[in-house]
Amino acid sequence: IIYGELSLDVLKRELKRAGNVINLNQREFGLIKLMLENPEKVITKTAILEYIWGHQFDPQTNVVDVLVCRLRSKVDKGFTIPSIHTL
Repeated sequence: IIYGELSLDVLKRELKRAGNVINLNQREFGLIKLMLENPEKVITKTAILEYIWGHQFDPQTNVVDVLVCRLRSKVDKGFTIPSIHTL
């Protein structure tokens, strides 16, 4: 899956930005896969919770915020233009 500077090899479970490999844990990989499969679309916290954890969570929980923050720090580290945007 390729979008902008990001490329995700689902079989190798490898994310690259501008050719640089970014190491991800299982949930970070799942989140970036979901985002890259749905470019330019808003993905709700509830949708992320269901996709990553597979069941209902309290929508007031901050686990999605923490996961997005961790992923953003890895994906955007060293770059001036962010790849992940929050509404």
